[in-house]
Amino acid sequence: MTETITARLPDELVQRVDAAVKQGIFSSRSEALRKIVEDHLTQHPELFLDIKPDELLGRDLSDRELRKLGEKLFKGVDVTKLVAKGRGR
Repeated sequence: MTETITARLPDELVQRVDAAVKQGIFSSRSEALRKIVEDHLTQHPELFLDIKPDELLGRDLSDRELRKLGEKLFKGVDVTKLVAKGRGR
């Protein structure tokens, strides 16, 4: 299921999306924006704080992703070091 949303974007972003569509990278503006948003949210798991921890923990997160998530959840704790210690590294 999909839902239609309305968003206002600066002209420069619209031009860049249109250029990607014209080059055949995406078939439409809609596909381009959907893929860009999906990729951004995949790269920034810390934005999913409303997801249950088990769902987040089931994903393979890079050290960078863990660090960003840790900064958001545990101020002052380096999560990558904590995880490495737990893994015996």
